[in-house]
Amino acid sequence: MIEFFTVEQVIEIHNEMLQRYGGLKGIRDINLLHSSVLMPQTAAFGHDLCPSIYDKAAAYTFYKAFLLF
Repeated sequence: MIEFFTVEQVIEIHNEMLQRYGGLKGIRDINLLHSSVLMPQTAAFGHDLCPSIYDKAAAYTFYKAFLLF
């Protein structure tokens, strides 16, 4: 079974990366963060929109660019 990231985990990872590498703190839009974290879990008409683990990883990577700054 696949375990997905939670919003809390994503924020924790973001904060860890800020401590290690620097950058601007904060979240641009918490609602977008929730949406993006749930996107790899999305299904339509009984079909997973991100069927492979690679698709799920790509979705996380693609949507993270819009969230944290």
